Amino acid sequence: MIIIPLEAYNQTNCDSTIFKQLIHYRDLPTITDAEFVKCCEITNTLLKDQCHYYFLKREYQNLIPLTLVFGEICLKVNSVSSVKAYIDSYLKNKGSAEEQIDYSLEDIFIKRPRNTMNEISKKDSVSKESLLFGLAYGFEGVDKKIKLDSVNYREVYFLAIPEARSIYPNYKKEIDRILYYIHTMIKFTMDMEKKKKN
Repeated sequence: MIIIPLEAYNQTNCDSTIFKQLIHYRDLPTITDAEFVKCCEITNTLLKDQCHYYFLKREYQNLIPLTLVFGEICLKVNSVSSVKAYIDSYLKNKGSAEEQIDYSLEDIFIKRPRNTMNEISKKDSVSKESLLFGLAYGFEGVDKKIKLDSVNYREVYFLAIPEARSIYPNYKKEIDRILYYIHTMIKFTMDMEKKKKN
């Protein structure tokens, strides 16, 4: 992977050398606590400077999202602190149209569902809704093996993420909200398909 130096994608205040440091940490076999603290600092600097993407010299992938790199780092660290760090980063990106931000959140939830829900439950109502909607949208990227529809969505959700069933008694309200958003998105898609046919 080659990053073209100082070549930001429609961004004017970005230092590609800082972004390359983050990629370096992501590609390490393991990440120490001290290295993870540094990753969080780099990510916060890039976010502050509005550096969300970098251009790659690669045949099939032109952009690398910051949320993808930081999400992969958090997954590799796989700790309570990495869950909290990604959620905090997610909320700083609130309103982003980038799908990867929700897919990475979903991956972290699948890996550490109880810690993810515990962190979400601590947030204010607006932030909580944003995160729960993100988990519903991120479910689109999960391997479901069964076609999802407006009838079986609940069953498919728990089959695809069995750990969600085990924490459901403790986080019923939050998971029901995720399921509500999934159902709403399915119905919206179905309505749009009907309109196209008419």
